Amino acid sequence: MTENCPEVHFNSENSLRPQSIFRGAMPLLAGLMLEQLIGFTDVLFLGRYGEAELAAAGVAGILVLLFMMLGWGYCVGAQSLMSRANGGGDRARVGIVFRQSAFFLFFAGLVIALASPWIFDLTLAQSIHSKEVEEAARSYVLWRVAALPVAFICLLFRAFFVSILRPRVLTVSSSAMVLANCGLNAVLIFGLGPFPELGIAGAAIASAVSEVVCLIVLGVRLFMEKRWVEAVLSASWRPQREVQKALFQLGRWLMLQEAVAFGVWLFFFVSVENVAGERGLAITNVVRQLGAILFLFVHAFGSTAGSLAMNLVGAKKPELISRASRTGLWVCAAAMAPLAVFYAAKPEWVLGLITNFPDLIEEARSTYYVMIVSYMLTVPCYYYFFIIGTLGFARASFWVSITSALTYALYVAILSGYTTNPAVLWTSDFVYGIVLGIGTWLVWRSPQARKLREARVDAL
Repeated sequence: MTENCPEVHFNSENSLRPQSIFRGAMPLLAGLMLEQLIGFTDVLFLGRYGEAELAAAGVAGILVLLFMMLGWGYCVGAQSLMSRANGGGDRARVGIVFRQSAFFLFFAGLVIALASPWIFDLTLAQSIHSKEVEEAARSYVLWRVAALPVAFICLLFRAFFVSILRPRVLTVSSSAMVLANCGLNAVLIFGLGPFPELGIAGAAIASAVSEVVCLIVLGVRLFMEKRWVEAVLSASWRPQREVQKALFQLGRWLMLQEAVAFGVWLFFFVSVENVAGERGLAITNVVRQLGAILFLFVHAFGSTAGSLAMNLVGAKKPELISRASRTGLWVCAAAMAPLAVFYAAKPEWVLGLITNFPDLIEEARSTYYVMIVSYMLTVPCYYYFFIIGTLGFARASFWVSITSALTYALYVAILSGYTTNPAVLWTSDFVYGIVLGIGTWLVWRSPQARKLREARVDAL
């Protein structure tokens, strides 16, 4: 435990209560919501600017997220090492891991940013049919990734504050980031006051600058933790092979998993543009942003239940994992249900949050309903997938994710030859969820997982 941090006593029975699981998931859900608002506000403003820009933001945003996930996977490894060192009271070791991670992430972000024009030409430029969408997407990617080194360091700071048990700092930094992004979007996209109208480039610049604002807030907060300043900033910044090796060993599966997942998602967006055109791509981007909000509930409650499961392992009560998981699933469904019902009852109002183009809203209705049904039917699949990943089955969850992604891509490729309807193409989400659910069920029922739940904690 860190200094001035009260010791937490884990009560397994109290933790299994629905209200305890709900309270545990709420801070994570709030943080995820704030992060989601960055992409959401870009789309919200562009949905009132132009249809080509709205379409381009969707496909370009996926490529940017693919880059971000590489840094995120690396930071998961850094967080694990820093948490372990902090728990052992080794503040110097935390500083070493932070410095080594910062060194790699900054230069990795710089290399990706410099290579982004070539990467764009190799991927999206060869795939998008509409020249207007292509140019808008190019503008968004190039301006957005200009701040990628800063974004990677922000991810590292978040991992650091979680590892030293200061997660509330992230709420402050994320709030500042969202406020900066909203204000700059309004000014730069439409050109208010002395600022020129920049359109989609303005949205990308706003997001890039908001990353800088986030880093400033996190940096100031670090210097307020005076006992950590020396540990983080002192000593050598030269690369240390053994630390980098440990970081890659911990983060490699997640980096690969997320790269493939976002790669096939990018393939889906390109396929929609190829067969359904600019309008289909715009519809897909609108629906994706709204569906992502529903998915955050599964992410938050699945991650919370996974953390609870690991606490039960530590408390030598792994036989309660199944019960905790079932309880968490019902709480997740109950928390999600009011929003899903509202989505279904008020489609025009919800879609109108993103765009004010009446014909686009009308054409998006069928795709929108496919998304709602797909997410609600596959909640258990995604929920238990988060749990098996948290329980330590990293390699198994990787192969489940890869199998699901490749099946999804094959389904989209076949379906693209028979339909131009975005709603039909969106049934691919249901296929992905079902394959993911089958794979997750096989892992959950595997001898290794059953031994773990039957109190043979050496199964991991």
